[in-house]
Amino acid sequence: MTLVKDDGLTANLTEFEKLTVKTISPPLEEYLKTISKTGDTCYNWNIVKPLLVYKLERVLDDFMETVTENGDVSAPTPSEFQSTKERLSGLLNGFYRAPFTVQRLLELLLEPNKHYRKFDKYARGLEKVLSVVTTVDPFPKKSPSSLLPNTVLNGNGLMR
Repeated sequence: MTLVKDDGLTANLTEFEKLTVKTISPPLEEYLKTISKTGDTCYNWNIVKPLLVYKLERVLDDFMETVTENGDVSAPTPSEFQSTKERLSGLLNGFYRAPFTVQRLLELLLEPNKHYRKFDKYARGLEKVLSVVTTVDPFPKKSPSSLLPNTVLNGNGLMR
């Protein structure tokens, strides 16, 4: 059951996992932006997760490179960085469905420097987002008004 028009994105997601040298194509980058806006993965988590893990690892690498180049004294040692990267990747890999914080996760991955300048704080922000146990259905939920014809929601979300 897919509630989203499949414009080849399923194939892109499936192929991504098989690539030996990975790069995120423009359609996949747009897909990540869509998740950051809607919070809906719209595809099976098993084909989405490898893309998110890859993105997480690349963003962590880039963030670490930036803080190292800037001479940030709070930058972790290479072994601390590797340990943090493995821990965060492991948390993300541990989900059998998308975490309910997937929208915030993508916001952090797409704009890592928007709220964080230091690696340790950024890593803690990611860890907080990934340390949840609740997951969400990959398909957008229907609103109550779409379930019943001629149903209207008032300002309190009550049907009448």
